[in-house]
Amino acid sequence: MLEPATEAINAGHEIFQTMTEGIHTLTTAMRTPITTSVKVVAKAVEDAAENQVEEEVEETVKTQQKLPTTEQTIKQLEGRLVDQISQLEDDFMDGARIDGLPCDCCLKHCRKLRDISRELLSMARKPVYNKVQAFAESHMWGPDEVGRHSPEFFVNMVPDLRLLRKELGSTEPDCPRCEKIKTATEFLREQRLKKAREKATEQEG
Repeated sequence: MLEPATEAINAGHEIFQTMTEGIHTLTTAMRTPITTSVKVVAKAVEDAAENQVEEEVEETVKTQQKLPTTEQTIKQLEGRLVDQISQLEDDFMDGARIDGLPCDCCLKHCRKLRDISRELLSMARKPVYNKVQAFAESHMWGPDEVGRHSPEFFVNMVPDLRLLRKELGSTEPDCPRCEKIKTATEFLREQRLKKAREKATEQEG
């Protein structure tokens, strides 16, 4: 009668011992790996932070290498000023008119001259930039205002524009029409005479 009870007691003891060993093993496993994991994680975070800093520094250097220098920007903007002044010279040689009617060329070019000169003044202090800005801001005229002035008025401003262009370092030759002009009145008189001759020729034909 005692044998079954003894076997049950022994079996229970074995189960208890197995459970005790399991708990001990689990406790040990929980203690050691946790400490190790924390160190591993901390190291990984530190490495990641260092890598991110290195990548950001490298990206900043690359970006700076791609950006144009101030000198390059100034050179390009001055070139744009010269282009706008050249176009305005040509328009003024026509009296700021198209087929005898006042146009918006004065307003269009002077707005661009003002904006470009302002941008240049934020990078360098050259007197010519102030001159261009002053001229542009005082001549931003639409067709109505242009019509209040004679064509000779605009032709007379061509030499002043030419001086501004040369002061900006322009090496472009003056347009053939500009070189031929002696006075605004003479130039316009020649143009009118030419048109009169052409009209007379057409009528004769």
